[in-house]
Amino acid sequence: KKILKDEGVEENQKMIGIAIRDLIKDGNLDKKTYKKYIDCTAKLIEYVIDRFNTIVLLIPHSGIESLKQVSEEVLNKIKNKEKIYCINKREYAVEELKGIIGLCDLFIGAYMHSNINALSMCVPTIGLSYSHKFQGAFEIMEQEKYVCNLKDLTSEDLILKVEDAWINREKIKKELEEKIPEIKKQVMFAGKLVKKVLDEQKSK
Repeated sequence: KKILKDEGVEENQKMIGIAIRDLIKDGNLDKKTYKKYIDCTAKLIEYVIDRFNTIVLLIPHSGIESLKQVSEEVLNKIKNKEKIYCINKREYAVEELKGIIGLCDLFIGAYMHSNINALSMCVPTIGLSYSHKFQGAFEIMEQEKYVCNLKDLTSEDLILKVEDAWINREKIKKELEEKIPEIKKQVMFAGKLVKKVLDEQKSK
């Protein structure tokens, strides 16, 4: 909350967090697909601000310079930028970014790790997928219907998924609250198994 205050974000507002990404450099998208991704993101931002009366946080997940470059491409396509906040006063630690994401009512991410952060904080999440890894991670959380494949993305499809997630956000949050503790147990158990194998190898 202190970070958002320092960034000029007023308290007690509905917030949608978006982690946008240079997917030509990071995700090997072709220029045509990347342009479509930027266009869809700009249209989505305009839509959610108007439709849900919310603010939008553009959240860096690989440094503020990367965010600045991509956010300019998106913001150049948007007329009213009054309710859009770029979180870029300084570089933030992973824990700080996760804390910001955890305050959002809905999260939309093109970074796999940002989506995992959001889901683990029980925030309804839309994954903008450029890799099969997204589908698998969302399936574990039983949230696979909220993955959008960037290769065949349209602004209409994206808006429909976001509309669905927004309307059902309380239901999704409860589902995640029930699911996350069990997943944490499974991860800890897997970690113990790995440790046991490594310890046995050392003792040989």
